[in-house]
Amino acid sequence: MNSCIQIHPDDTVAVALAPITAGEEFCGVVAQTDIPQGHKMALKSMAENDQVVKYGFSIGHATGSVAPGQWVHTHNMKTNLSGEIDYTYNPKLKKRLTAYAATYPDLCRLTEDDENGGLRFEIDKRRISIRLTAPYSEERRNAAKKRGKESGFGKG
Repeated sequence: MNSCIQIHPDDTVAVALAPITAGEEFCGVVAQTDIPQGHKMALKSMAENDQVVKYGFSIGHATGSVAPGQWVHTHNMKTNLSGEIDYTYNPKLKKRLTAYAATYPDLCRLTEDDENGGLRFEIDKRRISIRLTAPYSEERRNAAKKRGKESGFGKG
C-alpha cells in the first residue's frame, strides 16, 4: 500500500495515508519529521508567502520557509481566508457540502480534513444564500422584519 497520495499533479503537498516516520521516503521525498496520518508533507521547497497547493487549489500560504519532506500544518502555513471564520457541528450540512464539492469542485472545495473528522470548505461567495429558519422564534423574526422596514428595506 502507498503511504501517501498527491491528489493533483500541481499539488505542493502530499497527504499521509498512514503515519510516516522521519527518514522514510514519502511520494518520492524523504520525510524530515514524523508526519501524522491524514496530514500534509511538503513535496517541494516553499518560501514565506508561497502558496500551499492541495486538490490543485491554493489552501493557504507558507508562513516561513518549508523544505521538502517537512510536515505542513498550522505551525508553518496559514489559510488565505480572511475575516471571521465560523465553525459549526452539523452532520447533515457536512454530508451536503461533501456531495456538493464532489459535484462542483470549481465552486466548493474541501480544503481541510483533520484527524478528528472536522472538514473545512471554501465556497464561491456567489453561491451563498442564508435563510432564517427555526429555531428563530416568531418574536425574533418580527423584530428583524420591523428593523428592516425602519431601515427602508422590505415592502411597506
